[in-house]
Amino acid sequence: MPWTLYRYILRELILILLICTAVMVTVLSFFIAIKPLSDGLLDAMSLVKFVLYTMPTVLGFALPFAGAFASTLVFLRMAGDNEITACAASGLSYFRVLMPVVMLGIVLMVVLLYLSNFVIPGYYKKATRTVQADALTLIESQLNDGVPVKLQRYVLYAESARSVPSSEIDASAYPFPPEKVMQLTGVVFGQADAQDKLRWDYTASRASALLFRRGDRSWITIRLRDSVYYDPTAGRMQRAVVDPLDLGPIEPPNPFEDDPRFMSYTDLMALDKNPERYKRVADGMRFLTIALGQERLRQRFETDAVTQGVELVGPLTGEVFRIEAGSTRRESEGVRLLGSPERPVQVMHDRRGERVWTIRARDAFLRFEASEFDTEPAVLMELNEARVYDPGPDLAFTEHPTLSLPRMRWPRPLLDIDRSPAAVPAWKQLREMSSRPPYQQDRLVENRSNNLRLQLERLAMEVIAEKHQRAALAVAGFLLLVLGAVLSIYLRHQMTLVVFFWSFVLAIVSLVLIHSGARVVGHAKLAPGPGLALMWTGNVVLSIVAGWVYCRFAKN
Repeated sequence: MPWTLYRYILRELILILLICTAVMVTVLSFFIAIKPLSDGLLDAMSLVKFVLYTMPTVLGFALPFAGAFASTLVFLRMAGDNEITACAASGLSYFRVLMPVVMLGIVLMVVLLYLSNFVIPGYYKKATRTVQADALTLIESQLNDGVPVKLQRYVLYAESARSVPSSEIDASAYPFPPEKVMQLTGVVFGQADAQDKLRWDYTASRASALLFRRGDRSWITIRLRDSVYYDPTAGRMQRAVVDPLDLGPIEPPNPFEDDPRFMSYTDLMALDKNPERYKRVADGMRFLTIALGQERLRQRFETDAVTQGVELVGPLTGEVFRIEAGSTRRESEGVRLLGSPERPVQVMHDRRGERVWTIRARDAFLRFEASEFDTEPAVLMELNEARVYDPGPDLAFTEHPTLSLPRMRWPRPLLDIDRSPAAVPAWKQLREMSSRPPYQQDRLVENRSNNLRLQLERLAMEVIAEKHQRAALAVAGFLLLVLGAVLSIYLRHQMTLVVFFWSFVLAIVSLVLIHSGARVVGHAKLAPGPGLALMWTGNVVLSIVAGWVYCRFAKN
């Protein structure tokens, strides 16, 4: 074996491959950082960390192109200097001359497989944590500059903001303490619709922004004190009955979506056993849980509110709301509580066994909702023509045309879901529950059960697509390296850019076919066969072109 020649070729190939990869990775990493940087999610230090964490994630895209460019430059120069002709004249076949390219291509293929399955997903998570960990710091900076901050569909403004130790806030109302805390003064917090029109807002003299983290998930809760609520539809303001008032949770911006593309091979295998980790499946389960819980809550209020009253717990520790009504009426989006002269709609609020206030109202509307961090729906209540009575003996009261109460919950689990490790998966329990009375007749439950089934099927297809896509991209890296070498020998009398142009075009065609095939496979309504065939067609095309070109110059 001509090891001296092989070492010479490999040295040239690896040197140019490393230089091209470094340039492409750096450019692509800064390109990816443009959006979070323009959105104000990165400061100077966070930008450096984000770029460093992003660099490994673009290797899977950069290496195939860098390999094609490296082999093109090396073998075009060797062919132009008649080194390939000299090797052939000395008795070396073209196959033996190309052997270093084949060996390097195999190594490149294995490296790409390992990176895409075990290394790159971890750096996606680190880049995401870099953005989310500095969320409060960047919010603090923007607020102190007088700039309103957008968090998903919410808008936050404050006259001043400062970070404080977590120990300075009472976190007894939360299941675990916050990771970071920011104190705000002169606060306005509101929600905008799709046209950026304000749906509602709260103003408060003081507030706190709390950052929580569990595993890979982060969220922010806004705690308002001495707050006043403004309803632009009704055009009036009213003081919030509950103080402090917690609003949220709000998930910080995430530049990388939670989907199989950003999961390791181990995580992909775990999805088969625990599909609830997939965000869309988790959302489908949450929507179905809301529908089931909503129906159960409707039944509870229809039977108990008129007879014995309904007790709900509030967001703060020891907070209890007892609700009574003269009659109820089922509506499409919730339950209407109706009062009568003998039995008005009444809400009694106790905190740690002591009466805080009592509300009597003409009627009230209950609706149910759950955030992505809730396992069961909460109750939101709006009372009309309400009187808030103080607990004192003089029965002093204040009148409110409308009055909204905070999120309340049923004190015990609404749905009989067994979440122990040995139990049937929660998504199966939810689907089975939705097919039994009294839920099976509810149109919303049926639609959301079908949506959950569709998301589970889509997840299975996307996992298959991601596994094949990673393998196809790794094989494409090997084929592009070889293709660049054989094209350079075949087109040795052409300009370098002409040779690389054809390598580049074939690389683009291959990558487009791979990604298009992955999208077709990920479509849950289709069988995976056509998509997988399309995905691997790109590599088949590269193999055919490389083989045809090699045969053309090898026989001469």
